[in-house]
Amino acid sequence: MYEYAPRPTCSLQKPDCGSKYLFCDLSHVTIRCIAKVRIGGNCRGFTKGEKVCYNGECVNNVCVPYPPTSTAAPTTPTQPPSTSAPYDEDEDDD
Repeated sequence: MYEYAPRPTCSLQKPDCGSKYLFCDLSHVTIRCIAKVRIGGNCRGFTKGEKVCYNGECVNNVCVPYPPTSTAAPTTPTQPPSTSAPYDEDEDDD
């Protein structure tokens, strides 16, 4: 036996569907939670600023990936090597 959870709901007052895979469609007559569109998919027709695309954004009616973010750690400058002669213990035994 299977048991299904109730369909997620959203509204103008609460436009969150509670899942990273769903968004609240505010642009059409019936406000409801629907699946996000994959990269390369058609995201046309959403005019209320909904986050339609999964891991991307809607550009010219097509879902495109977000631009890559820099994950490189900041580098710490290092000191150049010393040019003086190394210390020799035997030189101090005068």
